[in-house]
Amino acid sequence: MNNDFNLDSGAGLASVLKGNRLKVPLNQREYKWQEDNVLDMLQDLANAMRIRRQSYFMGTIVMTKCGEEEWEIADGQQRLATTTIIFCVMRDMFLKMNEEKRASSIEQDFIFLIDPDSAEEVARLTLNADDNHYFYHQIILRPSNRPKDLKPKLTSHELLRGAYQTAYKYFSDLQSQVGKGFPETLLEWRRYLLNCAKVLVLKVPDPTWAFIMFETLNDRGIKTSQVDLVKNHLFQEAGKRADEAHRAWSSMRGIIESISDRDDVVMEYVRWVACILYGMTREKEVFDRISEKSKGPVNAIKMLADLEKMANDYSALFNPEHPKWNTYPPQIRNAIRTLSELDVKQMRPLLLSTAKNFNASQLLVAYKGLVSWAVRMAIAGGSKAGRLDTFYANLAHDVNAGKIKNYKALLTAAGTTIPTDAEFRSYFEALRVKVSRTARYYLRCLEQSAQGSKEPAWIPNDDADAVNLEHVMPQTVCAEWKASEQDVETHAHRLGNLALLQASKNVVIDRQDFSKKKGTLLKSPFLLTKMIGKEFKTWGVAEIETRQKKLAAYAPRTWPLY
Repeated sequence: MNNDFNLDSGAGLASVLKGNRLKVPLNQREYKWQEDNVLDMLQDLANAMRIRRQSYFMGTIVMTKCGEEEWEIADGQQRLATTTIIFCVMRDMFLKMNEEKRASSIEQDFIFLIDPDSAEEVARLTLNADDNHYFYHQIILRPSNRPKDLKPKLTSHELLRGAYQTAYKYFSDLQSQVGKGFPETLLEWRRYLLNCAKVLVLKVPDPTWAFIMFETLNDRGIKTSQVDLVKNHLFQEAGKRADEAHRAWSSMRGIIESISDRDDVVMEYVRWVACILYGMTREKEVFDRISEKSKGPVNAIKMLADLEKMANDYSALFNPEHPKWNTYPPQIRNAIRTLSELDVKQMRPLLLSTAKNFNASQLLVAYKGLVSWAVRMAIAGGSKAGRLDTFYANLAHDVNAGKIKNYKALLTAAGTTIPTDAEFRSYFEALRVKVSRTARYYLRCLEQSAQGSKEPAWIPNDDADAVNLEHVMPQTVCAEWKASEQDVETHAHRLGNLALLQASKNVVIDRQDFSKKKGTLLKSPFLLTKMIGKEFKTWGVAEIETRQKKLAAYAPRTWPLY
């Protein structure tokens, strides 16, 4: 190997901060981690500490030399920035407990260093040009030194502030749990980050090599590495039953890859199965979960059998004409078609688990309800659930464990996560839809409800060539309408401003003023389109909101919970 390369395979994550002066290149991307990413890191570390795991791998750091005392980060800035934030929170908590010496120790080891040339105190980690001023003044500095008038100006600033708040809340909650032992708990975190949270540190000679290593480490093949680890583990554990293992894996993979040509389709499926069997499992946890539970030939073959058996049910979720549905009530195909159209990825573990465990009649009831869940959560913006992947994964696990045996029990287990009728109606009254296909689905279902259909939420014929989406108030300011730019911005895409209309009619009226459109709308065979021409003499913001409230009144019975 070229002597200019340096590989440290046993570095602690915090030791990278302690032993180096680091900077993010000025042109590199800003801080990107969301609250979930920060919380994942904290929970991962806490779990590793709880089981006393002496070496917990946290990925690769790629750096390149940019001076006598400084290294640029090519890969790993999100982890290093978040680790710095964690140490700033720990420092601030020691300060709050009047532990000045321990706070200073954290600062000296991980947050600041003395520049040998200027003899001034500088941050060990410098972020890019957009983020560093905010990062330094609102996180690196002690709370008493932070300027009160410095507000976040960029999304990355909001994320940095959110990361600090998330970490602070996490440790505050931890303090309430451990009480007087909290200072020692913080020191335990310090030791673990320094010695046990391992990273692979690759120091390369120049930015060109750094870029090559970054691209290599983030190549698409890394997404399938967990699948390869799972496969190799199961084959090894199968022992003399290797032929049986190979047949089951090959069968499963063939079924799953027939669904999509995406590189990660098998990884996604294996993860969903792990969620069903063990509860919420993130992608990076798949191998650990499965390998822990499938030691020895019997358990390995059972795992492979589960993967093969559930693959058939999983493929059926994407195909309403799948042979699996031949023995089910005919309406199940409408449910599959609708769920596929709604693209409910986070719900798939639950859809798979219920397909595996519910009988035919119960599954139809469940899928009808889950269509409503999907629409209600989409319109609520996910604000009721926080992390929908965890919510659905844990329900899927409970279904598979026999704790939930029908839709009624499933709805009870969901608790307050799914919006009630009143909440759903309230969210619906403010709904804006910019995707035409989604708007047509909502309006067609509402139309079917207005016409008295027993199953209004099923996907109706959605031929955009025959039926278009009409924006009564045009999407842009024009001479024919007196609507202001602000009115167009806030209300052109409100559902109350949208109507189904035959394509031929839609072309004719296009940007005509409301007095000319009114007659065409009144003659429409769609009741909710006709409503506009029949009930309104003018059209503007107030009328749009009034009509949307009328549409919202149909929403709970269009997508009922039961």
